[in-house]
Amino acid sequence: MSIGNCLFGVAFLVALLGAAACGSDDPTVQTPALSAGTSAVAASAGTGPAATAGTGTIPTAGTRGSTTSPIPTTGGSPAAGTGSNAGTGASAGTGSGAGTGAAAGSGPMAGADPAAGTGAAGTAAAGTSGGMMPMGAGMCCKDGDCLCHGDPPAAPTNMPGKFKTAMFDMPSAGCVHYPMDAEPPFAAVTISDGFGGSGGCGPSQTGQWGPLYASWGIVAMIIHTGAGDQPQVRGTKLSAAVAALKMENMKAGSPLMGKLSGRYGTSGFSMGGGGTTFSAMKDPMLKSNVSIMAWTPATSGIKVPSLFIFGSSDTLAGTMGMSAYRSITDPTPKMAVTVSSGHAGQPSSGGGASGKAGLAFQKVYLEGDERWLPVLKMIMATDTNIK
Repeated sequence: MSIGNCLFGVAFLVALLGAAACGSDDPTVQTPALSAGTSAVAASAGTGPAATAGTGTIPTAGTRGSTTSPIPTTGGSPAAGTGSNAGTGASAGTGSGAGTGAAAGSGPMAGADPAAGTGAAGTAAAGTSGGMMPMGAGMCCKDGDCLCHGDPPAAPTNMPGKFKTAMFDMPSAGCVHYPMDAEPPFAAVTISDGFGGSGGCGPSQTGQWGPLYASWGIVAMIIHTGAGDQPQVRGTKLSAAVAALKMENMKAGSPLMGKLSGRYGTSGFSMGGGGTTFSAMKDPMLKSNVSIMAWTPATSGIKVPSLFIFGSSDTLAGTMGMSAYRSITDPTPKMAVTVSSGHAGQPSSGGGASGKAGLAFQKVYLEGDERWLPVLKMIMATDTNIK
């Protein structure tokens, strides 16, 4: 080979490495904000969330560059807009080694990402199939079609997980919360406020769910809605938000590019709780449906694993969701849980009981992590067919 050819090869390699070093915009990192009388969540590197005291309030953070404000733990009316988005990420998590393979049956294959032939995490060598399986995939269920982010707790929890979280706004869809230091691929859920709520990155009726799920390795979008949107409209928007996430997974420069596994679910509160049942009715390929104090839900055709959360003193929606729950037939997994709360949509409702049930259910069915099944079974259910 001539000297000229050698020099050309060296120059090409340098140019390729330089191109691969280009990154995307710096995401908004969420850090805990401490408010008087509420529990503090520590975010020290390499550790899990600190012990808490007080009322169990989840710290909050707003949109990029915004100031923080506390979220009350008590429930309010559906029009109250009961809390903004929480910045609950805890410790910097540890991923598996470089050169990892892809999720077994659940996500983009390593070497198949359009960016320089790398896998979803950007760590697998082009064309290689060896190496260790990512911590986030395939090792916590019998068939390998699951996502495994961190170890399950000894008991149900509504406290933040170990992953740092960030958020960004998709103007046409909603506010996306995602884990920064968890190993992709990720499952994703879209969540709708109820009547009077409009979602997004500002104060919302369901905003605490986004950072809670993200801190446990699940991407969550608090969707944009009209304050007066009825349940069927909210269901349509929940489904549209799932489609938007699928597009975001292919968008160059997105923090989610190549990181979503194809496992999606929907959720909502009040009229949003009704909305998620319509979304589940129309799309049986969804992995989960979490309906919180549903208002006028769908009453037939749901074949998606479903959790219905009721408030013991909810005088608005009451037990409207039971008609939807009873319409779901075996073998579709279903669970009904009643928490000590009025009409409220945050995971802190019912002293955190809503968050405990919602998180455990999403880990088992949205992610497919069978290690969480014993945790889910610890939830005091009003009724269930889950064994």
